[in-house]
Amino acid sequence: MGLLDGLTTDENIKVETDSLGGFQALDSNVYDFKIKNAFITLSSGKAMAFNIHCKSTDGKELRQQLWVASGEAKGCKNYYIDKKTGDKRYLPGFNQANAICLLTVGKELSKLETTPGVAEVYGEKTKVDVLKDLIGQDITLGVIKQLVDKTAKNPDTGDYEPTGESKTENEIDKVFRARDGLTVTEIRAKLTDPVFKGKWTEKWNGQVKDKTTNTSGAVAGAPAAKRTAGAAAPVDDLFV
Repeated sequence: MGLLDGLTTDENIKVETDSLGGFQALDSNVYDFKIKNAFITLSSGKAMAFNIHCKSTDGKELRQQLWVASGEAKGCKNYYIDKKTGDKRYLPGFNQANAICLLTVGKELSKLETTPGVAEVYGEKTKVDVLKDLIGQDITLGVIKQLVDKTAKNPDTGDYEPTGESKTENEIDKVFRARDGLTVTEIRAKLTDPVFKGKWTEKWNGQVKDKTTNTSGAVAGAPAAKRTAGAAAPVDDLFV
């Protein structure tokens, strides 16, 4: 009996397929998604994250973690103080998560109820607080493909520092209402023409934002919508 005689070739066993495998970052563009899961997690320092898992109409998947509140060391707040102006400004992650809530179910994130559940976080099943109202909702997202530093923990300082290598990842940059492409800002201004969606697409479609520390000339971010510092405008039937 030969060394390899015990290896089986059977037509009932599934054969290999051509597949690139691994994570594939989406190209920068506007995508129509259906929310498959949405839940809240806390870091070891009690910072709060809004997690969203969604799938596009052509099967592309996006998983994003948006930090909506700081940890205990910074007061567990969803805003920060601008050092230059002294104004209160919402955390970028909170703005994105709150927009997703407003443009799907017409409610602020703070008004949604959570229920205990289990979800996959970093490849492991973890107990989470699920936002059931968002599951199954349609949302349109402006997604940017960006180049970022790979980091590793410095054993001397305990800080995570760039390794000199980079990786690509996706970032939700702008949120649009699925049925008409309007942003939160446009809806609050009672506009009916989704002008910003076209501007965003013209600027970012197919682009890669370089956020590595070695770059000399990263692409500037999309224009920020003007808003009054402090609390968001009251929510009414504009969003439903």
